Amino acid sequence: MASFKQMIEKMNTANSILGPRLRQFKQHLQEQGFVSPVLGELEPMYSVPKSTNRQEIFGLVLEGDLVLKSEDAVNTYLTGELFFITKVSNFEIQAGPIGVKYLFAFKQAKALA
Repeated sequence: MASFKQMIEKMNTANSILGPRLRQFKQHLQEQGFVSPVLGELEPMYSVPKSTNRQEIFGLVLEGDLVLKSEDAVNTYLTGELFFITKVSNFEIQAGPIGVKYLFAFKQAKALA
């Protein structure tokens, strides 16, 4: 299995649209305390049921489009776009007509002193 670094390097060379966004995504992960990015993939028009989020989520759409439905808005994110889901928000994710592949990471919880 390829490491996250290897995956980013491969994508940087393969796709000029994603290259700058992948670097920005990686930099934001490090600066803001997001950990262990994961690759998500949804089939065309598949919808992840509404859930409540207890951690902040930061993500990047790699292919396709992702519709993020929250209590206040519906936003569509296309290939190369970054998205953010706030802590303690109700949300639903839906893939577009060709499906979606995306990276996402949760913000690391701060240790209690």
